[in-house]
Amino acid sequence: MNAPCAKRCDSCHACRTTCPSGAIGEDRFPLHAESCITFWNEQKADVPFPGWIELDWHNALFGCLRCKRACPENAPHLDNVLDGPAFEEDETRLLLAGGIVEDVPEPLRSTLVEWRLDVLFESLPRNLGALVEKEQRRRRQVGHPSVCDVS
Repeated sequence: MNAPCAKRCDSCHACRTTCPSGAIGEDRFPLHAESCITFWNEQKADVPFPGWIELDWHNALFGCLRCKRACPENAPHLDNVLDGPAFEEDETRLLLAGGIVEDVPEPLRSTLVEWRLDVLFESLPRNLGALVEKEQRRRRQVGHPSVCDVS
């Protein structure tokens, strides 16, 4: 059964075109969740990213939402998206190290709770590590200094 969608979805392919993993097929629905970056970002930390997910595809700690941003139906709502927290380098190192959220010092722990990142805390090191690695690669390519070391 096809999910309901706006009439212009039939002639628009913005979501499918922008999806780096091909999770949105020509039939569009159902979404091929096993191919969606969001699906993999929300897996437990001991589940590695599959080799076919390219580093450049990572763009968020959790989720991807490229399809949502590309959809013309969503355009009026994109200004309602909130920027999440920013972490200092020492906080980033703590998050990359993993552990349990109860051991994270304040005020970082309060920030994690406020943004509900405590619920997905165990996946943060893997997901954040991918984002840091992506940024390190980008900076090397343009000749900028490195960011927090993930090794």
